[in-house]
Amino acid sequence: MEEKLAFIGAGSISEAWLEGFLAKGIKPEQMMACDPRQERLEEIARRWGLPTSTVNRDGVAFADFVVLATPPPLTLPVLQELLPALGSRHLVISLAAAVPVVRLEQAAPEIAMLRVMPNLPSLVGEGMNLVVFGASVPAVGRQRVQAMLELLGNRMEVDDAQMDCWCALCAVGPTFLFPVIQSLHTAAVTRGLPPELAMEAVSQVIAGTAHLALRGHRTVPQLERMIGLHTLKEEEAGRLFTAAYEQAVDRLHDLGRKLAA
Repeated sequence: MEEKLAFIGAGSISEAWLEGFLAKGIKPEQMMACDPRQERLEEIARRWGLPTSTVNRDGVAFADFVVLATPPPLTLPVLQELLPALGSRHLVISLAAAVPVVRLEQAAPEIAMLRVMPNLPSLVGEGMNLVVFGASVPAVGRQRVQAMLELLGNRMEVDDAQMDCWCALCAVGPTFLFPVIQSLHTAAVTRGLPPELAMEAVSQVIAGTAHLALRGHRTVPQLERMIGLHTLKEEEAGRLFTAAYEQAVDRLHDLGRKLAA
């Protein structure tokens, strides 16, 4: 990838992308981090050698891709701040939950806008990043963004009207799985297995099971029957994860209503 990126907002979402890009060979000098917190910028410069600035417009002057990674309530105000510095060479990528593309396009009608909902496995190039392109993004811009996202793992173009549900599934989804990983690891270590080896085994079991479900030639119930043990009934698991999923969707909807008010 030859484009330069500026992260407007240097929190955890930016960090996942930043580390993911560096792991794929993107040079530190191709990226800039902008944030009002000087101590955060010093940490980023120390850890990864990126150029940084407390002035958001410095990022616009630097970059081809401007990544809005601010908290959702700040996304539109920050976009307004950047608007005088944005031009035809820029692609603006919003990572904000509950801010639809149409709101971004209304705020910056002359600028190519798109929305991406990242997820944490992008850190290791195994992400499922969801993308919605605005009407003003040209075909070549789509290709450039798709090539960029493929460095971070998989990507899927989705309907913006369904983005809250996609976000709950993919962006919040890892939080459904981390307790399972931790519980399996704790149970193994409690019974005397070495912690590092136990984590390696648990992680491979989770990853391998996911690949099996995705690429196997059997349904999930068929695969369960091959093991022959059922310690967690499907109905119980369904209730557990449905409750967490609906809670995530409700939070996103509530955030969207607050932004619209």
